[in-house]
Amino acid sequence: MKLNVLFAELTKYTGLFAILITLGMGLWRAMLARAERKVAATLLADLSLQTRLGQLAAELAALESGPTYARNFKVKAATLAYEGLLVEACKRAGISPEPQSHYEDIERLRKERALTAAGWAW
Repeated sequence: MKLNVLFAELTKYTGLFAILITLGMGLWRAMLARAERKVAATLLADLSLQTRLGQLAAELAALESGPTYARNFKVKAATLAYEGLLVEACKRAGISPEPQSHYEDIERLRKERALTAAGWAW
């Protein structure tokens, strides 16, 4: 086969290759954009969770030194909400939320320490 015939055959398909490459790049850009939106949504959800943890921690501290009227009930409710958020945060951070101790305070400290080590702050 002569070189000019081979070149003519290749030029017939270059348009097709260009179209396929363009479509592939468009799909690639769409996948990247979707991944970026997903990461942004995950980061916002994590930030929101950290903010709620901080608010509950501040509320617990205020309840401990606040008025005594129904303090035990309020502290227990806020503590349960805080621990629920800790479990959710552990799941989001990839930390095992399963209890490893029978003592609630030790378990709470373990989760807080693991989240802090994972870069969470509240």
